[in-house]
Amino acid sequence: MELTNAQRNALRDVALRAKEHLESIPQDTDGLVVSVVGGANRDALIPGETENYIDLMVEGETLDSMLDRGFNDINASSFGVLHDDTHEEWALARTETKPDDAHGYKGIEVETKGVSLYDDLKRRDLRMNAMALQIQCGPPVTNAIDNEDIAQITDNKSEAIAYFIDPFKGREDIANGTIRHVSEAFTEDPIRVLRAARYVSRFERPPDVPESMQDDVPETVPFTIAAETQTLMRQLAPELNRMSRDRIGEEIVKAMKQAKDPTRFWTALRDTGALAVIAPQLDRANIVPAGPKKFHREGDTFTHTMMVLKRMHELCEARDITGNDRVRRLMMAVAHDLGKVTLADKKGGLWSDDPPRRFGGHAEKGVPVAEALAVRLGLEGDIMEAMTDGAELHMDIHDIPLEWRPSRLIEFINQHDPAEGAKRPFKATVEELIDLGNADDEGRFQNRSVFDEDDEFREDSDAPDDAVRPVFPRHLFAERLEAAREAIASVDGYDVMLDGLCDDHAAADVANDELAQTLGSCEDCRTPGDWIGSKLGNRRAIMIQSVNAE
Repeated sequence: MELTNAQRNALRDVALRAKEHLESIPQDTDGLVVSVVGGANRDALIPGETENYIDLMVEGETLDSMLDRGFNDINASSFGVLHDDTHEEWALARTETKPDDAHGYKGIEVETKGVSLYDDLKRRDLRMNAMALQIQCGPPVTNAIDNEDIAQITDNKSEAIAYFIDPFKGREDIANGTIRHVSEAFTEDPIRVLRAARYVSRFERPPDVPESMQDDVPETVPFTIAAETQTLMRQLAPELNRMSRDRIGEEIVKAMKQAKDPTRFWTALRDTGALAVIAPQLDRANIVPAGPKKFHREGDTFTHTMMVLKRMHELCEARDITGNDRVRRLMMAVAHDLGKVTLADKKGGLWSDDPPRRFGGHAEKGVPVAEALAVRLGLEGDIMEAMTDGAELHMDIHDIPLEWRPSRLIEFINQHDPAEGAKRPFKATVEELIDLGNADDEGRFQNRSVFDEDDEFREDSDAPDDAVRPVFPRHLFAERLEAAREAIASVDGYDVMLDGLCDDHAAADVANDELAQTLGSCEDCRTPGDWIGSKLGNRRAIMIQSVNAE
């Protein structure tokens, strides 16, 4: 088997990490036939990918023999998995069979007795995930594996520290950028449909073109799903209806965190029928016009949603927004226009000769749809709240620079701007909503009547000849929001209450914590009341307007 130097070095690092872990735990590992399986091997072969954790598997052992070595039973009786004292998972080599009358992931029967490495790899989902790195110094323990599928991995002293084993040509799939199932066992777990789509959105490789043509192609191209695997995904998609929402949600969150282009995830699900199962409103957005042609030359609502999603991803990349903050933003983009599908249903059908192109009130209609989608996808409450806020407010926030009164702007900031050091609220934050407005504005094509800041037509080679992408005036939003935040910080209720003091108390410089009592007890001071809030709002409004005037 041929491996590049970079691949050998990456696999060596994985092997050394595994050996170091084996030496660090108190459990007895002498004589164990241990292999690293799963993502660590796959990512070692893909340029730019790194997998920090390692999945360990042992051959020829039983639950009792591993317990005798000091390992801890978590669910070994059901799935053949134990923990060491660092909570690292150790799996027994296993096979899984699914009775014909079983559905979803229930009813799968697990066998660990006498299961070989080859048998274990054969039941895995994808060929790129069916590779092993056997950690031992003697010849590899194998069964039904040809020597040409084995490569020795050495340390810096050229001594063997592991054997890379690839009986199902996963390395070739990685080199070709192909996501392909190992066997028909792929259909035993419907969640693999989502996993294949996740990999499409995550993995990329250098294009396979002559050096003379490299200037004319992208630096990387995405992986693609093999046609025969897509066929199995279509057959398996209806089974997603029987899956745990938690498992579906976990895959979606992983996809949005890991994606280099999140639109590829949703498009792959659409193309295999899975989107119609887990997110029917989003699937039907494909046949709903995005809006009036003057503002939406990109066509349908699904296309517009994907353009908004891609632009939101670019904003996250530019500002290094990662983790759950990125997931919230991306799912806000996915859900923001779903109300259009609901309205299209009520306005004469989606397939009519004259489909609706105006969707007044779609933001309000989209709130329950976004909430239902989050529930259906098994997403956490904070992501759901961000999605519903995005659906409800994505139209209004475009009016912040010129249309919103200071009082509404202040209320908006107080509701959606968490205090420094406070735990993240479930509501969408101001910055998340502005990012959605930015992505929504620039995630479309519209007529050339839209000019840029210099009153010049904005050119875009990907747009129709008579259409351009709008330019979001983010600086206008930033200036007005900053003015409002400054007004909130600079003028508070105590400042206003000082105006109610009589001359004697004003001259006495009453302490803040005594103001309310003083106002309420002195006949010459103004009695506390609604005037405080009204005057506070007026002062802040004047400050905001003066900044805007400048």
